[in-house]
Amino acid sequence: MIKNYLIIAFRSLKRNLGFSLINIVGLATGMAATILILFWVADEVNYDRFHENLNEIYRVWEYQTYSGTDDLLVYNTPGTLAPELKESFPNIKRVTRFTPVWRRIEISRDDEKWYDSDGYFADQKALEMFTFPFVYGSLNEGLTSPNSIILTRESATKYFGDENPIGKSLSFNKTHEYTVTGVVERPKNTHLKFSFIIPFEVNIEKLWPGMTINWNSNSFFTYVQINGNQDYKEIETQIRTIVADNGQGNVALHLEPLSRSYLYNIWGTGSIGNVRIFSAIALLVLLIACINFMNLTTARSSQRAKEVGLRKVSGSNRSQLVGQFLGESFLLTIIAMLLAVGLVALFLPGFNDLSGKEIHFSSISTYMIGSILLVTFITGLVSGSYPAFFLSSFKPIKVLKGEFSKGSKTFRTVLVIFQFTLSVALIVSTMLVSKQLNYMINKNLGFQKENIVTVNFSEGGRAKYDLVKDELNKLPGVESVTCSNALPNQIGNSTSGVTWEGANPEENALFTTIIVHYDFIEVYGMKLADGRSWDMQFASDSMAMIVNEEAVRVMGFDNAIGQVVNAWGFNFEIIGVVSNFNFQSLKSKVEPLLMFMTVPWQHTVSIRLNPSSIATTMKDIEKVWGEVYPNDMFQYRFFDQEFDRMYRAEMRMVKLFSYFSFLAILISCLGLFGLATFMAEQRYREIGIRKTMGASSLTIVGLMVWEFVKWVLVANLAGWLLAFYAMEYWLSNYAYRIDINPSFFLLAALLSVVIAVITVSYQAFKASMANPIEALKYE
Repeated sequence: MIKNYLIIAFRSLKRNLGFSLINIVGLATGMAATILILFWVADEVNYDRFHENLNEIYRVWEYQTYSGTDDLLVYNTPGTLAPELKESFPNIKRVTRFTPVWRRIEISRDDEKWYDSDGYFADQKALEMFTFPFVYGSLNEGLTSPNSIILTRESATKYFGDENPIGKSLSFNKTHEYTVTGVVERPKNTHLKFSFIIPFEVNIEKLWPGMTINWNSNSFFTYVQINGNQDYKEIETQIRTIVADNGQGNVALHLEPLSRSYLYNIWGTGSIGNVRIFSAIALLVLLIACINFMNLTTARSSQRAKEVGLRKVSGSNRSQLVGQFLGESFLLTIIAMLLAVGLVALFLPGFNDLSGKEIHFSSISTYMIGSILLVTFITGLVSGSYPAFFLSSFKPIKVLKGEFSKGSKTFRTVLVIFQFTLSVALIVSTMLVSKQLNYMINKNLGFQKENIVTVNFSEGGRAKYDLVKDELNKLPGVESVTCSNALPNQIGNSTSGVTWEGANPEENALFTTIIVHYDFIEVYGMKLADGRSWDMQFASDSMAMIVNEEAVRVMGFDNAIGQVVNAWGFNFEIIGVVSNFNFQSLKSKVEPLLMFMTVPWQHTVSIRLNPSSIATTMKDIEKVWGEVYPNDMFQYRFFDQEFDRMYRAEMRMVKLFSYFSFLAILISCLGLFGLATFMAEQRYREIGIRKTMGASSLTIVGLMVWEFVKWVLVANLAGWLLAFYAMEYWLSNYAYRIDINPSFFLLAALLSVVIAVITVSYQAFKASMANPIEALKYE
């Protein structure tokens, strides 16, 4: 029976090759898009799931409550928290800490040197909790001494090539020697993005004395492992007040499952919202492709009607006919899937570049193969069911008399409206996401980001800053030079416990801080709303601060100039108020900012260039830098490019939205083409009569085009509502956002109508040019 179905299906495919190709291409395109999105979704949801103890590992985070400013969710915890948890809570199996090195390290071996800022400090037994397989060395030999280092396979290859690096040494900043004791495989899909790990012992105390025993310094990622049969919420309740009991009364501790660390936290690079959005797009694209199959198949119903009638007269029952037509559907779906897999292989490298992923066919799991087979089965079943039951329902006598029904016009109309509703919603959403991205990139941020190049000092390089600044200022292409501990888009350090005259002792506000050199405001083109900037002529300016307008509002000053503020146990006089500028993503509103001029902590140089001679000036800067720092590599970045990277996720989202919206519209057009074909067949005699009665070809084309345009306009109304509510929800995540105005919807309507007219016009024109005698000669 199955063999017979396949033979009939192949004959039908060959007999209707044109329609079959359109069906296959439509399905293949939809399935390929769906598979690519599923690959992306699978990669996102599988972050950190390779750890054997996944269900027992939790990250500790703080919820900090402030009365004068917004509350804060913090993933950094005090260094002394981990030993306290280990000592006081026996139901916690393991506790470990990580903290980034927070600075660029010069790594050298023999005569070669590299720079790396992605290393981590960690506890000696940190890797016992996690599953990072050892390529060389073992867990027992890992961080066994203060001078040991564990590299990732990628880092080991960079420093040592293909040789076994165990026992070999690397020099850090020419002051510390580390011996390689292990090389681990670090999968790409982990939120712990380290390139090397060195032990806390000795190392961190040299850099930041007392940090590991200070309850007021939040610089560590703390992880705990509990027994699998324990409820982590109970442990969370037990540990909640530990930090509060040690001086930070506004802090409550929480536990976050490791499986949620990438997608669900507000600081992660992943987003469960994006996963849901693209999962929905995958489903909708596949649905549109299935709807096309239904429309194109029912459009051929008049050609298959007599075949159905003859088979029923010959003794075939309905179940056999349903099996036959479902067999044809599955055959086309299997062919489409093979083509889709080929398309995925062809476009996967480009998709990886677009999405920032490293997905390869060789790494596809059994789960994904099963998903592909499931997509094939569902596509075949969904797309083939309606045509199969519709065609098998024909009555043989009516069919042979030519009186059979050609299907429900309402059903097909609803399908087209549904398709274009989704297409219009995608068009509007793509335009709004793109507009929001352009707004964020081009918004006046309150400072000038163009024509600035930044360079980091190596360790000890700050001592020669005055010399390098003087030499750089002599260059004709350099306009000004300054330094700071952070760039305007990287200001992240915060402090509380700030006091001032008139402050409410019961309130506790959180202030963001940055340490700068005296000409920082001028170099970045910031505007002073009141007062003055620092001046080297005034020695007292070393204990002066500049605050932003939001800080003045929080402090409640009518006149901030001359006010004394106590921070970190020192008194600082406010000498200036800088206009609010956006130093974080536009998802966040401007926070209160304190700007200090404490010299030792400035490690990044910012150089403003004359835009007319940047290429020449960069060569001159490199020469000066090499003369002042002969042992350092000159590595620079353009600040505007670094700033734009902050919106890399949004940029990728716009591109992905654009491509998949185009595919959805393309597939919808195939469905519209199928329905236009069906209508041309159904109204063949009507068109002949109209032409006989004197109707022009243009009139007939207009009638047929309007038949579809009116439903596309209806789809616009539904698509507008869908897009409005979806985008209003998405834009609500941004403190600074565009307004949704009618122009986006009107443009989407215009585009959808033009697309519909172009798609339908071919079939309408073809039908209008038919000879009316051919249509009427059998009447």
